[in-house]
Amino acid sequence: MKQSITFLLALFSVLMVTPFITLAQDDPDDGYVIRIGHSYTFTSSTKVTECDINGNVADVTKQIAAPTNSSFYVFDQVDATSVIIYFWDWADKSNLSKTFNYTYSGDTKGERKYFRVSIANLKNKAIPRYIRWKTTLTAGTAIIPIKVRFNNFDFNKDFTLGPTIGVRWRIAKHTDNFLNAMLGFGVTSVTLDSASTDGALKANTDRFAVTPSFGLLLEFDNVQVGLFTGMDYLSKKENIDWRYQGKSWFSVGLGYTILTKTSTTSNIEPKNKPRFNK
Repeated sequence: MKQSITFLLALFSVLMVTPFITLAQDDPDDGYVIRIGHSYTFTSSTKVTECDINGNVADVTKQIAAPTNSSFYVFDQVDATSVIIYFWDWADKSNLSKTFNYTYSGDTKGERKYFRVSIANLKNKAIPRYIRWKTTLTAGTAIIPIKVRFNNFDFNKDFTLGPTIGVRWRIAKHTDNFLNAMLGFGVTSVTLDSASTDGALKANTDRFAVTPSFGLLLEFDNVQVGLFTGMDYLSKKENIDWRYQGKSWFSVGLGYTILTKTSTTSNIEPKNKPRFNK
């Protein structure tokens, strides 16, 4: 029973990873702020008015309804109340492509179509559309409080704290869900006792070890689920035959933290790689 409780504590130990540097982010700071150079998706049918690339409208009475779930790129701002957008591509020669993407002469595709839409409509009827699986660099601090040792399947509370650096991928179109792969190098407080030193020590004592590690972390908004593995190394100056020297451990954790971003860039639609509505 005692071992079962210890296992559950290890399984649900708090694993906190607080990024302090996040480079090349692809999302806006605020979903309610409409930003030039970002992509969005209509959550309901929305009236738009065709215009030229400068926002000039030939006939203000000719409005058309953009389909629900259609994604678009905010190209420019006309004035304080409206912006110019263009839609992600639908399949060539489809009715939606002819209506929203390009002018056609017979089957020949012509110029891209642009539309004006009010900022108020966008705030009420659009949400940010992010580019998934774009690789960004992330760094932070990992706190790993409980470990499971592979050797004899032992559990202990050897505490590791240290910086991590790695890559991050967005895995959702509209929400802040990410997958992180990180390398870490931390300092660990390890408890040595008679059992872990083959009787060399008679009383428990704490020592510091260095700990390289690797982790995979899923972020769902601010909730984190992660798996870390690594190895602890006591200094050779300790001159102690420690059972776990250089042996692998793992830690599974659930955590909650507020992510701190220090720099962002826009999720601009690449010009050489059109995005498609489906």
